[in-house]
Amino acid sequence: MFCDDTDTSHISIYTTHFPLASRVVSPHGGQLTNLAFIRPCTTVLELFPIQYYLSFFQNYVLSAGGISFEGYPLGRSPLHDTSLTPINRTIRTSARGKPMLASPESILHALPMLFLSCLSCQEDKLI
Repeated sequence: MFCDDTDTSHISIYTTHFPLASRVVSPHGGQLTNLAFIRPCTTVLELFPIQYYLSFFQNYVLSAGGISFEGYPLGRSPLHDTSLTPINRTIRTSARGKPMLASPESILHALPMLFLSCLSCQEDKLI
């Protein structure tokens, strides 16, 4: 399932789609509040703009028994890039307005781990 924060659909769409998804790919945003509706072993790839990495929605994923991944430009460090963002309002505001730069290569790089983690989790649930 792919969702974005420009979709203004009614919440019922998310409350019915999120529990059915085994994988969710989404840019960081308010729509991820609906991760509260995921099933255990759902893998989530959350995409972040440069200088705006927040480990907020990962807690929703972990609480639901899901597996969380962060999409960030390959070869960059979200923790290093974001070190000043939380304490500097100007940097934070600027960073939130930047486009998502997770390249297709960085997403393709993460997909095998996403699928393997999901399969491993599902196998563990069967044992």
